Amino acid sequence: MEKLEVLDLEGNRISGTLPSRFKGLKALRVLNLGFNEIQGQIPVSLSDCVALQILNLAGNKLNGSIPGDVVGGFRDLRGLYLSYNQLSGPIPNEIGDNCWKLEFLELSGNFLTEEIPKRLGKCRGLRSILLFSNMLDGSIPPDMGQLNQLEVLDVSRNSLNGALPSELGNCSKLSVLVLSNLWDPQRGVSASLHCCYKFISWEACKLNDEEPF
Repeated sequence: MEKLEVLDLEGNRISGTLPSRFKGLKALRVLNLGFNEIQGQIPVSLSDCVALQILNLAGNKLNGSIPGDVVGGFRDLRGLYLSYNQLSGPIPNEIGDNCWKLEFLELSGNFLTEEIPKRLGKCRGLRSILLFSNMLDGSIPPDMGQLNQLEVLDVSRNSLNGALPSELGNCSKLSVLVLSNLWDPQRGVSASLHCCYKFISWEACKLNDEEPF
């Protein structure tokens, strides 16, 4: 299977765990095992698939933490889809390693904790970030204002707090910003943000006493 480039087994009710070794798949570009019934942890050996561009493990029953070697080990990764599992722990800082081609990051519907990594701001090619329905805390890092290709940011249904960074106004392509359950809608949005965002959701938000800008 050394020449295999695409493995797509989405939606087949595959059960069991992922293999502990991913050897001999140096040419694999797409691994789609989404929406099956796979359990256990994400093996670090996935990083041996050095040519991987799309990794989709969404909609399974995976648990444990996200291995830093997996999210930071692919130089050509364009899409990382791990939503709707049972993953826990922080988003690894290694997300900022080798991420210049990453366009789509979907980690929603898990049990991820701690803060959104500042190093996410290094992933300059990101177009969509979906982190909703986790247990993230802290504030949105100002470093995310460096993502000038960003079009969609959904961090709703977490435990984030603090001020909305004005640096997000630098994301001129941002058209969808969802902050539900985070900030107080009565605090408003700065003019620099109004010109950029076509859709903003503030439903059931909360803010501390600090002015957002």
